[in-house]
Amino acid sequence: MPRFDFTARDRDGKLKNYGYLDMENQADGPATMTFYGDIVATEGWREDRAPQQIADFLASLIQGQQINLYFNSPGGDAYAGVAMHNILSRWQGRKVAYVDAIAASAATMPLMACDEIHLAAGAEVMIHDPWAWTAGNAAELRETAARLDKVGDHYADIYTAHAAEGVTRDQLREAMRAETWLDGSNIGQYFDVIVDETAAAAPAASASYARYKATPPALLKKAAEINTADAAKAAQAQQSRAQALLADLYLYGT
Repeated sequence: MPRFDFTARDRDGKLKNYGYLDMENQADGPATMTFYGDIVATEGWREDRAPQQIADFLASLIQGQQINLYFNSPGGDAYAGVAMHNILSRWQGRKVAYVDAIAASAATMPLMACDEIHLAAGAEVMIHDPWAWTAGNAAELRETAARLDKVGDHYADIYTAHAAEGVTRDQLREAMRAETWLDGSNIGQYFDVIVDETAAAAPAASASYARYKATPPALLKKAAEINTADAAKAAQAQQSRAQALLADLYLYGT
């Protein structure tokens, strides 16, 4: 299947690419799914086609086929995350996850659908209470808060089902409220994972890192470096386009 782009409209109404989901069916081995960047809606936060893309991809596989999932995502749409978890959980084949750099917030939902989780040395997993941009009167804001509480409870139920032995739902709920970042040194306090020797990849660029309240400084630094490099590339590309336009004007006039 072709790449599915995670896109959403920014505050100016422009459609922007925030990442992608690659899905590949290997004829003689495990299928692969790669979550990179922000898991966001296709045309806006009220419509997210990504879960349907996953369902369609699974329908194309041999029943019971293994799937390897790779993560470098800071999160995204909370409801899409739950839908992805439920769709993947129904798949009868073995699911093996690899956190290459980061799996945070909504990205932990498809992660928790896996039978085995590998965490690269230096990679991060983050769990927290869901949040949303909202506006409205007092009644509308209370309704939004109630919905967020329910989503948070759904996340806690899913985490509890995949928690390490002895970890309670209350402990996980408290960790969510505190926004807890987990790496190879402490993730075993909450979840059973395999910490690999491979070094973590560079985290996917995202504005979410600055919005989270307890983002590790090293991750903020890496994200800033990526954003700076991306901005420099964009400026260079714009300059190249301007130079090409000037050359056309010189050759052909106006």
